[in-house]
Amino acid sequence: MKCLILAAGLGSRLFDLTRDHPKALVPVNKKPMLGYQLDALVACGIGSVGFAVGHAGEKIIDFVGRVYPRLETRFFWNREYVETNSAYSFWQAREWVEDETHIHLNCDILFSPSFLKRLIDAPAQNVIAIRRDISLGNEMENVILRDNRIVHMSLTNTPLAIGKAFGLAKLGPESSRFIVRRIASHLKEGDRNQNYFGIIREAIHHVDYSALEASPDLLLEVNTLDDLSEAEKILEHHDRD
Repeated sequence: MKCLILAAGLGSRLFDLTRDHPKALVPVNKKPMLGYQLDALVACGIGSVGFAVGHAGEKIIDFVGRVYPRLETRFFWNREYVETNSAYSFWQAREWVEDETHIHLNCDILFSPSFLKRLIDAPAQNVIAIRRDISLGNEMENVILRDNRIVHMSLTNTPLAIGKAFGLAKLGPESSRFIVRRIASHLKEGDRNQNYFGIIREAIHHVDYSALEASPDLLLEVNTLDDLSEAEKILEHHDRD
């Protein structure tokens, strides 16, 4: 199975840490986030990884080449990362993943190998990682489930929402082809600023997606300096255990 990591963005909410460095290489307890991700992928037998790169992308290429020389890699450049969004980054790599099941991963997600293994082994074709133990609010991916199927996902919180979706998923060809068609439609209209998970919100009403709950497995998002501080505490405790 392949994995595609979206790592082109500016990561501006981490301020000076990403001014000259990619978000993927921001250290958490002195180890780059991308290092945690690749260690988990390798531990689960995923040896083919694609990277959509943009801001300081050459540093990601250098890091992967030095630290993971045996990993089979592909790099897909989004040279227009300042003016575009994550769906446009995925667009650069679409032909590499469109026709087969793959792991989708945002560069700011940390997770345990055990949770990744559960995701890979999940019987459903399309599975999105979620957590229920989070105080939900607006501007996060609020999910509504029916049985275990995700029937709605929105950045607006509602009383029916039971958890938050994270940028870690297993996606099959049906999902990827729908996403490619929708991005193509947006691009035809001159819109290059769609968020990848914004397209997923549309796809949920046309393609079946299941949820995989992380608890008690490790699943974190490092999007802000507060997130980073919390992640360092959790990972320090996790490593002691």
